[in-house]
Amino acid sequence: MGIRYTLFCALHQMTAGKENRKEAADRLRKMARDPERSFGGWCTDIPSDETFLCSKVRIRSRCGEERRQEIFSCLRMNLTGKMKHRRALLYVAGVNLPRGAQKESVRFARDLGKQSSRDVWYPCYPTMPDYSILDSVEMVLETYRQMLEEYRPEDIAFYGYSLGAMVAISTLGYNNSAFIEGRRKVRLPMPSMLLLVSPAAVPSDGTEWRQMKLLERKDIMMEADYVYMMRDVLCAGRPDVPRFMLSGDRLDTTDFPETYIWYGGDEILSAKKKTWVNDFEVIPDRLHIRTAPGMCHSYCIAVRFPEAQRDYREAVHILSGSGGR
Repeated sequence: MGIRYTLFCALHQMTAGKENRKEAADRLRKMARDPERSFGGWCTDIPSDETFLCSKVRIRSRCGEERRQEIFSCLRMNLTGKMKHRRALLYVAGVNLPRGAQKESVRFARDLGKQSSRDVWYPCYPTMPDYSILDSVEMVLETYRQMLEEYRPEDIAFYGYSLGAMVAISTLGYNNSAFIEGRRKVRLPMPSMLLLVSPAAVPSDGTEWRQMKLLERKDIMMEADYVYMMRDVLCAGRPDVPRFMLSGDRLDTTDFPETYIWYGGDEILSAKKKTWVNDFEVIPDRLHIRTAPGMCHSYCIAVRFPEAQRDYREAVHILSGSGGR
C-alpha cells in the first residue's frame, strides 16, 4: 500500500474508528431526520456545471405495505453539446454507507458521467430507517422506467456503491420477479451493464458470518455486528422484503447484463463473493469480481488514492464501451 492510503487508514482509526451496532442505528436515524444531511434534503440543491445541464425529475413511486404513492426527486445531469446518440448512467449512491458528505458523491457521479460521455440520472431514493430497501428499489425501478422513455436499454448502465450497489442489483432482480403484490407486472428490458462497488449485503449463513468475523480485524470501517444489524434497518419493519434484497440469496439473474463487482480485500463485505457466484451459476461468464488486496470498503470511489485509480479507470473504460481489463 502507498503512503497516502496508509496514512488515511491510520487517521481514520484514530479519529473515526468503527461503529458498533447501537452507534450505527443511532446515526442512521439522525441522518434520516436531519433535513441538512438527509438524502432528500441535500438533493434539492442542483449543482452548476458548464459540462452538464442539470435539472430535477419528479419520480412517483409506491411505498410501504399499503403501497401509498409518494413523490421523490431524481437529479438529472445531461451532457451539453451535440451527440450522435445519447447514453446514460443510472447512478445509485450509497447514502448511509460509508460515512461522508453526500455532495461528494454528486461530484463523483458527475465526473464519472463526464469521463464516460454519459448523461447521469441520480435518484434520491427513500432511505432507512423510515423506508425499507424495497421502497428504495421501487423508486429506482420507476426511475429506470422513465429513463427508458428517452434512451435505449443498451445505452443505459447502472452504477452503485455500498448500499446503493445493493439497491442497484436488487432492482434488476426485482424487475425479474413474476408477480408483485399478486399482480403480474411488465418486465422492463435489462440495461447494458451493471457496475457495483462493495454491495452492502448481510451474511447469508453462519459460514459467511464467520468469514466476516475473521476479516473484522483488518476492516477499518465496519464491524461484523454492524452488518448483522443492517437486516433490521433494511427491512424497516416490513415483513415482505425479499431475501435477495438483504443477503443476495436467490437472486433471479435471468438475462442479467455484464456485471462487475469490486471489493476491498480487507473489508468484511468481501465475504459475500460466494453468494454472487452462486446467483450467477447459470450465466457465470457475465459476472466479473475484482478484489483489491489491502483495500477498504468502497475504496475505488476514493480516487485520490493511487491504489484506487486503476479500478476507477477500469470502470470508466467499461462505461465508455471499451470493456474491462
